[in-house]
Amino acid sequence: MIVTNSIITGDMVANDNTVITLIDSTVGDETGKHSGGNVYARGDGRVILRNTIVLGDQITQDNGEIIVE
Repeated sequence: MIVTNSIITGDMVANDNTVITLIDSTVGDETGKHSGGNVYARGDGRVILRNTIVLGDQITQDNGEIIVE
């Protein structure tokens, strides 16, 4: 999945063999009205962050991978 120019107010989760690419986006809510804002890569999941701001934590489990470009 590719997400561009977006604000994701919750968490972003890539499980197993999923690949999520976030381009020019924000994960989390700067106003604080919504909880979340974490990026998770679990199993063999992968999250690619291109010019993206993550307001929460970046968490990998098992073989998960978060790549910041």
